[in-house]
Amino acid sequence: MDQVIGPARQRRLGVVDGLGPRTTARFYAMLCERHRALTGGSSPDVVVHTITVQRRLGEPASTGSSRPGRQEGVRNLITRTSRSLAGSGADVIAVACNATTIDRATGGPACIGMVEATARTLRRLNFRRVGLLASSIMVSSAAYQRGLAEAGITVVSPAGRDQEIVDRFIESLRRSRIPIPVPGEFLRVIPKFGDDVDALLLDCNELYGVVDAEMVGKPVIDSVTALVEESSRLLLDPVTHTTEPARH
Repeated sequence: MDQVIGPARQRRLGVVDGLGPRTTARFYAMLCERHRALTGGSSPDVVVHTITVQRRLGEPASTGSSRPGRQEGVRNLITRTSRSLAGSGADVIAVACNATTIDRATGGPACIGMVEATARTLRRLNFRRVGLLASSIMVSSAAYQRGLAEAGITVVSPAGRDQEIVDRFIESLRRSRIPIPVPGEFLRVIPKFGDDVDALLLDCNELYGVVDAEMVGKPVIDSVTALVEESSRLLLDPVTHTTEPARH
């Protein structure tokens, strides 16, 4: 693999954490591995700011509330946190939260979230229609539906009982301390996306490593992996990737 050589002064990545600590932990581990691969062994310069959504907004994130007021509160909190990270010397900001899109009018350093990173990955692969495997909380937020639509990509998600099946499997994975068999009812949901989707999009930490291309029979895109890839490239090749258009 060709190595990407970074600038003389190592750029710093600021990470907004607190909306999904397990997801952020996986993001950080994968980021370190990817950065070392691209630089020939160098570790990234990372500063993490953990926000406390439950206390600051007075409502547990796990409730899945998608009320406009709460969404706006989360966005404002992330914007303030991003500015704080920029003030700490971060050249790039990664928001390790799937349900939050980035306020492009904020200004300051390059900022990338999971939705934006996923859109860039899908565009690069020329995928135009994807099936979304995520919790009903994520699906109802419509973050991917809105964000990917800006890139000309259509999102299809399970409906009704099929989404309930997905939720039950995700919850069982969260509760279990050991690997569990994939239930047959979950396996029967996947073919219902049909041949009209180019790939399946995973936006659930628990499904990572459980649902793969062999099971699905088509490419599987993981939102955390997409964020790792885009964050690494923004750190090491800022000019090329910050000038990429947001829309077609």
